[in-house]
Parts: sequence; structure tokens; C-alpha cells
Amino acid sequence: MMSALTLKQIFSTEVETVLADIPIDKVLLRMERSQISCLVAVDENRRPIGIFTEQDAIRIMAERQSVREICMNDVMSHSPLTAAENMDFHDAYRIMSEKKYRHLLVVDDEGRL
Repeated sequence: MMSALTLKQIFSTEVETVLADIPIDKVLLRMERSQISCLVAVDENRRPIGIFTEQDAIRIMAERQSVREICMNDVMSHSPLTAAENMDFHDAYRIMSEKKYRHLLVVDDEGRL
């Protein structure tokens, strides 16, 4: 019998984080330069408080919002989907599929990224 594979065993530790008050034009530039699909806003204890994805970028462009006049906190998804690092990856995949999320933030026992 195989043991369960946990998120801690497979997740990426290279998550790009920012403070929520960063201007969106800087967020977009950082995403482009790093070739990533999202940035995570964290508090001073590295607890995730929001996420900005490429889908959010498409939405603000479609709404013709000025990226120089808004910050990440204005347009990010607050309370991003998180999971404990010891969660079975099958359970995490099921939750992501049910909620139609493409990003799942893995946190430790204290809620830190």
C-alpha cells in the first residue's frame, strides 16, 4: 500500500509575494519579468491575504481601469484558497476542481505561506 502524497512533498517553495499596497502596474511588470501567473499579497508575518492572477489582469484591462491609479489591494482576490501542507494532494486537487481555482496557497500550522 502506497502512502498518501502530501502537498508539502510536491509544492513549489518559490512563491512571489508582495505587500497589498503595491501599484498594479508594478505587479504586472513583475509578473511579466518573472513569467509567472500570479502574485500573492502577504502580511508582515507572511500570511497570505490576497492573490492577483492573470485573470484579474484581464478583467481590469477589459474594464479599462488605469493600472497607474490602483493598487493590488483594490483588485486582488481577498482570502485566497489555502490548504495545510499536510493535506493529501488528491484532496487538494478535488477542492481546486470543485471551486474552479487554478492556484492553491499552501500554508503551515500558523497560516504562513
